[in-house]
Amino acid sequence: MLAPTIDREPILEALAEAIAAYDSDTRKHCGRVAGYAVRVGELLGLDADLLVTLRWAGTLHDLGKVAIPKAILEKVDRLEPEEWELVKRHSIVGSEILLAVAPEFAAIATAVRSHHERWDGGGYPDGLSGSAIPQLARIVCAADVFDSITRPRPYRTTALKTLDALSYLRAGAGRHFDPDIIAAVLSVRPLV
Repeated sequence: MLAPTIDREPILEALAEAIAAYDSDTRKHCGRVAGYAVRVGELLGLDADLLVTLRWAGTLHDLGKVAIPKAILEKVDRLEPEEWELVKRHSIVGSEILLAVAPEFAAIATAVRSHHERWDGGGYPDGLSGSAIPQLARIVCAADVFDSITRPRPYRTTALKTLDALSYLRAGAGRHFDPDIIAAVLSVRPLV
């Protein structure tokens, strides 16, 4: 007997609402990241199924932040080393939540887990580099950084203007970011 298939959308939407209930700013950020990521995925020629997976990976990339105390997420001062280690676990926690809900979310969970990996191997949680980083995670990474640096944050009240943010991404191509992803990001007109 085949296992019944699940209706993914209501479950994933409920997880997105859990983010919103915990922190509405994080949910808004995740929505913007999903939008940017899908636009880049379209430029890269991803098929419709991968674009849906990418949209959910962007929407849920910070799901694990529901396990981090708000005092740490909203801290204005520099994080203590133990606080930073807790923040870095959010990608693992988000992935584990998705896998605990349904094994069918494995592709989304993989992108969520790896969205802080760096092209040069200096990221977290697994120290992956280059093409070992799943493509959807590489896209979410660029979209996440773009949105983060173009918005005020608790620890940084000024935001970069769009052109400065794009210059930042261009400068990080080959170190922080996949150069092909950044080429696609730079070709989106306008990104926002």
